[in-house]
This record gives sequence, structure tokens and C-alpha cells, in this order.
Amino acid sequence: MQMSPFIWPEILLFALPVIGALYSVLILKPHIADYPISIATYLLPMWLIVIHALSVLMYNFSVLPLLLLVSFFVLALVLHDYIRQIERFYAMDFLKIALRSLFMMWTIFLFAMLIARIVSYFLV
Repeated sequence: MQMSPFIWPEILLFALPVIGALYSVLILKPHIADYPISIATYLLPMWLIVIHALSVLMYNFSVLPLLLLVSFFVLALVLHDYIRQIERFYAMDFLKIALRSLFMMWTIFLFAMLIARIVSYFLV
């Protein structure tokens, strides 16, 4: 499978996660301190866009459906473990755990794709 060559707008894909995280922590966090919303809530949609763009650039198809399928499976396992540990289910408590799990999983996947793309420049 032939990967597409480097294009200059691709630099934006590499910088977007860092810029988004810095923007969220430095500018957005003081304004949302009074609300029960985490920074991950704002970053997850951006992560999906960057993952989709990188996967289309690297593989000529989107890995987003596969990522969402695996994410739903992982969330089902997290929900099963969460329900076993509690007496009463509160959706907001589970939502915080689910967002944290999704954020960690998608961040690892995103940076793995970024590293794979950078390595592919030197191997191909």
C-alpha cells in the first residue's frame, strides 16, 4: 500500500493536538472551572477529526469506524466493572469515568498514528 507523500498542511495535523491541549489548559480551564465539564470533553471531537484526517492520509481510508467499535467495546467493559463496584448507578459519575477512558485511549491512538506517520517518512 502506497502512503501519500508529505504535504505542508499536514504540519497542522501534527500541531493541532498540542495547540488544542494548550488552549484548553491555559485559556479554557479558568472559564469552565465552575462547570462540571472536563477538558477531555472539548478535546475528544478534535482528536476524532485529527485521527480521521491522519488515517485517510496514511491508509486512504478512515479507521474511525474501527476506533469507535473498539471504544464501545471498551466502554461496555468499563461499565460492567463500574456497576459491579457500586450499589446505585449515577450516570454523571459513569460519564466522568467513560470520558477519562475514551480520552486516554484516543490520545494513545492519536500519538501512535502521529509517530507511525513520522516513521513512515524515513522508511518509505
